[in-house]
Amino acid sequence: MLKISFLFVPFRKKFVGNRYRETALFHSLWKRLPGRKQPKGLYYFFTDKSQELESCSKQITGHNTSIEDKSAIDSKNDGVTCEESNKLSAKCLKQVLKRVEKEDITKEYFQSRGIPPSLLVARKACKDEQLQRTLASVLSEYATNSSSTKNVDRIQRMTTTENSDQKGDEVTMACLPVLAKYLEEKYPKQVHAQHRILKVVDFSHPEDWYPLARDIKRKVILHIGPTNSGKTHAALEALRAAQSGIYCGPLRLLAWEIHERLNKGDENHHSVPCDLLTGQEQTEIPNAQHISCTVEMTPVYKRFQVGVVDEVQLLGDNERAWAWTRAILGLAVEELHLCGDPSSENIVRKLINRTQDSLSVQYYERLSSLTVEENRLTSLQQLQAGDCLVAFSKADLFKWKVDIERETGLNCSVIYGGLPPEVRRQQSIQFNNSNSSDRILVATDAIGMGLNLNIRRVIFSSLLKFDGKEVCSLSPSQVRQIGGRAGRFGSLFPDGLITAVNQEDLEYIRQTFSGKLAPVSQAGLFPTADKVQLFAEEKAIGRSSFSSIWDEMASLAQVDGTFFLCSFENVKARAQAIEDLPLSIETKYILCMCPVDMDIPRQSVAFSEFSRELAFEGCVRLTKAMRQVYPAENWKDMNDLESTYKILDIYLWLAQRFKDAFVDIENATMLRSKCCKVLQNCLNSRKLAKSFDSKKTRLSKGKKR
Repeated sequence: MLKISFLFVPFRKKFVGNRYRETALFHSLWKRLPGRKQPKGLYYFFTDKSQELESCSKQITGHNTSIEDKSAIDSKNDGVTCEESNKLSAKCLKQVLKRVEKEDITKEYFQSRGIPPSLLVARKACKDEQLQRTLASVLSEYATNSSSTKNVDRIQRMTTTENSDQKGDEVTMACLPVLAKYLEEKYPKQVHAQHRILKVVDFSHPEDWYPLARDIKRKVILHIGPTNSGKTHAALEALRAAQSGIYCGPLRLLAWEIHERLNKGDENHHSVPCDLLTGQEQTEIPNAQHISCTVEMTPVYKRFQVGVVDEVQLLGDNERAWAWTRAILGLAVEELHLCGDPSSENIVRKLINRTQDSLSVQYYERLSSLTVEENRLTSLQQLQAGDCLVAFSKADLFKWKVDIERETGLNCSVIYGGLPPEVRRQQSIQFNNSNSSDRILVATDAIGMGLNLNIRRVIFSSLLKFDGKEVCSLSPSQVRQIGGRAGRFGSLFPDGLITAVNQEDLEYIRQTFSGKLAPVSQAGLFPTADKVQLFAEEKAIGRSSFSSIWDEMASLAQVDGTFFLCSFENVKARAQAIEDLPLSIETKYILCMCPVDMDIPRQSVAFSEFSRELAFEGCVRLTKAMRQVYPAENWKDMNDLESTYKILDIYLWLAQRFKDAFVDIENATMLRSKCCKVLQNCLNSRKLAKSFDSKKTRLSKGKKR
């Protein structure tokens, strides 16, 4: 028969044995040996020898001790008492419970049973006599059964979770069912409350959140292709022909463009009345049955004949993906058109499989050629009209603008993400409609989507970008999205070219365009206002911080492999700013969804002021500082102008949701338009651009002044 011996190893706390009397005896004998310190834990292993136990017994008693007599040697051992050999002592049980508490698998197991892990308090549970007896029996049975290969295999299967290759601790797994039953019986009220909470944060079937869409057997058409392949055009043709329809785009610029295109019509299409719906504005057109909106504003409570969702590869975006998931699962339409690049096909198939709608896929090839050049750009003199030089900071853009205009005589339009969308559109029109052959573009990755640009060649000055936290390389998807803007079917430059300033970057770009994009594997989710409200009520969040609700929801949320939870980081920052305000959970949720960058001081301060006035006054007006719009003379003035625009934009976003409280809508709209005009003039000012000229670009030949 397989025998068991024990080694004492510091800081390990595993308690098993063939018989607990042997474990207790060895523990007590060890303590009585001269010069021996009390062991802090046990580590067990299986062996064919048992000399350790025999040796300890002989040194203390002077003779060999039989198994039957071993339990009588020390009545104060740390394992099993003399009076009841089938009962763990409180001290031993406490050590077992502390061990179990630390295991990751304990949290997972308790959550699967709907038990708050916080209920397991070792110092309290260790005094329960029934638990002492039950665990002693379980551990003894475990140790006995472990000698059987069949049972060891069974335990290993128990400790292997579905989503992980790591095995949980076998002893812990043996104890968990007993501990779970103990907690369920001792704390029924708390366990029942936890069950209700887990039901609220069960995100495993988000398709069921949209009953109106589930009542329709939708026909879904997925349009897959690269940039400039005509996939969106095909979807919009179906939208035009429908009696009612909706377009959902990633940017206001795109929502504006489709809104204007449908309402104006052209030589080949009659006009179609179409409303506009974005976070900051709502324009209603008489008799309109169509809507053009940003994807976050998608009305899932209304029926349409045809729906179009653009750029569906953003289902994998860490912050905004939830809006695409919501639109795809929730749009109540008879025919749904989805447009995206090849990386989006797999995840769309998974989502449509869950909704049980019909799906057909149409593949598109690029309408014109796109070529990565053999040689890098070595001189500014090589630039030509229609070129677009891409950089990733405002300072770099203006340095390139100054050097290019000084050394080549070309005029530069400027586009970057910090500019208001109205100004970006004006700059794109200026670039596209130039009658002379002297116009080029310097831009950031803001050109990747939302603007139709007649670009001859895209030139990457770098492939490094600061993402708000650190400098990182562009992903292959980003490189393709930006580079694909070169060449536009039907424009002055139908065939596109791509190059770079650095040879290493050019090689990477070449590899990127010759390979395949990694597929988007999961779609993002975000808790709805109703779920946050219910969660707060169940957790009685009013007695703690509102910002803590997001961490708690993230830790308890249940999602399957098709989905992931979008980042709560920005939402938490806004929640902390309105923590102590006497507002309802619903109102706080709306405020937390406001598109404000809390890392920019002026925006953060304005957001806090708006929230306080909403809470205490019920009437929110623009302050004097927010009404000041002056021409920019330097870089700092430009930043201030952009921040002023953003503050006005935040005000109008909130005004759409709290119309009675935000009473300065007309003033905010007028000031925002003024801000755009001033910024547009500033970008065309050579004097302002030179204020950025503190350092020449890599290709500059001019002398530093």
